[in-house]
Amino acid sequence: MAYKRVLINIPEELLEEVDRVARLEHCMRSEFVREALRYRIARSNFESSLARLRAQADNDYPEADVDRDVAGALAEARAARKSGIAA
Repeated sequence: MAYKRVLINIPEELLEEVDRVARLEHCMRSEFVREALRYRIARSNFESSLARLRAQADNDYPEADVDRDVAGALAEARAARKSGIAA
């Protein structure tokens, strides 16, 4: 995987908290931030999928299909998180 260097501005207190948690998790700051970004992207994708499924449910979408599709979306989000790739 190719990497690009980026420059971001964050409040000093937030950076201190990032560093504190990264130390507790025994990882570098960059690794911690990458994982946080992956998590946020996967969560956003999951929430979008869930919203789409709820909209379909409003159109007489059978409950069994909603349960199946939600379970599938959860499985995809978990797999993406495990592999480090946002779904």
